[in-house]
Amino acid sequence: MATITNTIQSTIAASERIFELLDEEEKPIFSGQATKYNANAFIQFENVSFSYNNIHSTIKDIHLEINKGETVAIIGSNGAGKSTLSLLLLGLLTPSKGKILINGMDIHQMKEHEKLELFGTVLQEDWLFRRSIRENIAYGSNNNQVTDEAIVRAAELAQADYFIRNLPNGYDTVMNESSSNLSEGEKQLIAIARAVLAQPEILVLDEATSHVDKEMDERIQSGLQELMKGRTTFIIAHHPSTLKNADRILVLDKGEIIQEGSREELMDQDDYYEDFLFQS
Repeated sequence: MATITNTIQSTIAASERIFELLDEEEKPIFSGQATKYNANAFIQFENVSFSYNNIHSTIKDIHLEINKGETVAIIGSNGAGKSTLSLLLLGLLTPSKGKILINGMDIHQMKEHEKLELFGTVLQEDWLFRRSIRENIAYGSNNNQVTDEAIVRAAELAQADYFIRNLPNGYDTVMNESSSNLSEGEKQLIAIARAVLAQPEILVLDEATSHVDKEMDERIQSGLQELMKGRTTFIIAHHPSTLKNADRILVLDKGEIIQEGSREELMDQDDYYEDFLFQS
């Protein structure tokens, strides 16, 4: 009876979340002329704060400017607000205070399809659909007429082509229900290929490579380097290998930026950065 009661309670809680999602008002599909703006400028956080419960702020008065082509990495302990900051940048969360601008335009005034074209993401656990690898990579493109040659080229740049061709059906290999026919590292390379094909102006990378071996880590970093070329990049860093390509590193603690600078500058300031390298 206790087990059944626990199952019922879990089911009720899950059902509430499902129906809450189903009841959400669908955002209208914009079909008019896109707003013109220069995405090659910089990103600005203007005194941005955010709270999930309107009591305790997860992000506190963040003021930040990211220049065109700059790679900015965020480090900090668990719960420091790193992922929240990236969700705010993507427009998936609305600041409680302040605003986020891209070349002077508020992110929340942009149309949805503009944001989709502007941003590319590679997450810790990217979702692969129960479709072929070819279709999973093509999902990243805003072009409905994407060619097989473009898909293969994206996979090559992401260091994924070699292992894909060694699968039973190559690019036509279909992902199973949980994508367990690929390793975690291979799934992340597919996600990188998807982002390469999309050719976004701004990259948001929340990637952890500590669960893969050294060889796969090097391949992922090589794929990321190719993806980041000439793009403005915002990295949530979980692993020291990610930081070698960062122009600037920000240390986040309890929702506030407490330090920033290059790797060399942070090494000279105190032990936090050294501790991060050691613990990682």
